[in-house]
Amino acid sequence: MPETAPPPRLATPAYGMPPPSALTHFSQNVRRLRLDAQLSQAVLAERCTKYKKQIAQIENGSARVTLSMVYVLASALQVDPGQLLREPLQHGPRADG
Repeated sequence: MPETAPPPRLATPAYGMPPPSALTHFSQNVRRLRLDAQLSQAVLAERCTKYKKQIAQIENGSARVTLSMVYVLASALQVDPGQLLREPLQHGPRADG
């Protein structure tokens, strides 16, 4: 019986990494919420006991983020962890004026 070639592999994120859209949403939300809170990357890093470089990597989507880090960042930003994970809101007119 002739051997068949294995099916082509689809490009997928590395094992343990969230789908690209989830990571993009997370990164955008961290940056937006940090700026909304008028915090520098250095101040947020200090609140999280991380280095500024790590915050920059989180915001540009190149860092591997653990679930515990989601909670640490949420606490430092004083938001619910779910706010970091949901699809970012489109900027537009605010409901309160």
